Amino acid sequence: MWDINLSSILCPSCKAYLGLAAAGAADCPRCAAPLSIPSPAPSPGCPATAAAAETHPGRRDIVCGSLWLIIGIVVTAGTYLIAAEAGGGRYIVAWGAMLFGGLQFLRGLFAAARK
Repeated sequence: MWDINLSSILCPSCKAYLGLAAAGAADCPRCAAPLSIPSPAPSPGCPATAAAAETHPGRRDIVCGSLWLIIGIVVTAGTYLIAAEAGGGRYIVAWGAMLFGGLQFLRGLFAAARK
């Protein structure tokens, strides 16, 4: 997913190992030399690109929330129908998936409405 650039690991001046934690730093913590580390660009097909986020705010939350909500409803309805055909018994109420999906869906809707 992300390309690891060796310049984010080594300082260009003192050649000290900085680690990925220093990837966002402006200066080397050892020699104070300025670091010119390019930030990794997301892949073109990634839905989290800045242009897609500005064009469709909340779209990812709406889609993912809808999927969780539908999965929860299908699991609950499916296990209920299986139990009803057997003349009664236990079934699963997937309230966690439905609650999580509903809240995420609403968060996406509110994010879309704010723009």
